[in-house]
Amino acid sequence: MNTFSRFVLSALMLGCAASLSLGCSSEVDSNGSSESEIRESDLVLGSYAGTGELTNLALIKTEENKQLFSAKQTVQCIKAPCNAISITGSWFARSGALKLYVNKTTVLEYKYSALKNGTFRLKNAKGNVVADLKKEDWLYGKNSPVITKALKAAKLDKLEVASDPAQAFFQTNAYTNKIGYDDAAAIAVKTLQDTDGDLFNLTAEYLGDGDFEDHPTCSKNTTAATLLRCLLNGGMTLRLDSAASDIPTGETSDAYWIFSLDYSNDEFGDHGIWVSVDRLTGAARTSSFN
Repeated sequence: MNTFSRFVLSALMLGCAASLSLGCSSEVDSNGSSESEIRESDLVLGSYAGTGELTNLALIKTEENKQLFSAKQTVQCIKAPCNAISITGSWFARSGALKLYVNKTTVLEYKYSALKNGTFRLKNAKGNVVADLKKEDWLYGKNSPVITKALKAAKLDKLEVASDPAQAFFQTNAYTNKIGYDDAAAIAVKTLQDTDGDLFNLTAEYLGDGDFEDHPTCSKNTTAATLLRCLLNGGMTLRLDSAASDIPTGETSDAYWIFSLDYSNDEFGDHGIWVSVDRLTGAARTSSFN
């Protein structure tokens, strides 16, 4: 038997082949994918966890529309423990079929069906169930004691830390890390208020302008440090950037956990603001660009 078996999974998916009454278009985009293929790919995006021959699966799409996957695959061994192995590559979905391209010679093929509560049942070529995976639709940061502790220590209880679990899982397995996601997010929370960072300098400029129309509750802050804390607690979100991304200041996602700061008003003009955490050392800094 080959190292990777070929899987087949029976499926229930929305697609043009299901019914002519769906009115699906067969138009093709500039990358050679039909509208129905793009729609189906978007439907299966996400992070899945469960039991069986695949215990975890993350299907993501980068800003350049590259479709990448990361998975944990259970392996057979002579003596326990039989640790799952990490596999990564690209993926493609069409007509209820999913292909995982591990490398140029290894392709895992599936048929898949969506069951109740977001569960996917995987079957092999003989029709035997080999795995049940459930989609994780919650956001990282909500239930992490490490991140919650960091927010409390930084007095940023109202700052939201929310990342796509598929992105976090993919980056955990696709890149070399000594610093995990939770710890990286905690470091990023602490780094936001560094006095030698770009974000602190932008806050000092905002304080000098004295225009607090969008944040009247922060108008009583007379130092950049207290103003920054007030602004961060005023509805901002710290979010993990997508894989295979880089930022204008030079950091790339293969070497750094890159978090972007989402803000809705014009506190910092049109600056993009990021916190980059080295995946190996944990060294971090804030940066900005407009």
